[in-house]
Amino acid sequence: MKASVGKWEKIPTPGHRPDELWQKFPTKDGYKAWTQAHLGEVVEVRNGDAVNIGKCKICGGSSQVSCKTCGGRGLVKCPICDGKTYVPEDWTAFDNPRLKDRPSRFKLKDGRELIGRKISAIGSSLRIRTATNEVGLDASEIASEEKQPGAK
Repeated sequence: MKASVGKWEKIPTPGHRPDELWQKFPTKDGYKAWTQAHLGEVVEVRNGDAVNIGKCKICGGSSQVSCKTCGGRGLVKCPICDGKTYVPEDWTAFDNPRLKDRPSRFKLKDGRELIGRKISAIGSSLRIRTATNEVGLDASEIASEEKQPGAK
């Protein structure tokens, strides 16, 4: 949440000052609202419900990260939350539509699905790095591999 993003309004609420500003987030049952005391925190919509998940995991709630080009002397917008301090629930630093080289989607013959990058292939043995670990497979276990489109 940023003071410069979204609509901030006064909502009379017991236990809060009458001049306090709130931001509403739509839910399937109406809305939920947070005060400016929650600036820098991330609100995600999960299954139609707005949920405050705390500070952005990439920028720490500042909405900015050190520039990789200048070595941190300047600041640029966070590449994941784009300075908005919120991201869709399924975006991660490992896989999100803003990445140029996104991981592949591997469908296995046993019905499982892996999202990862092939890191080695020796004969028919493969190693795939996922967001949480590395998986060893035989090439015959893979039903299909789908390359996900990346950012341009």
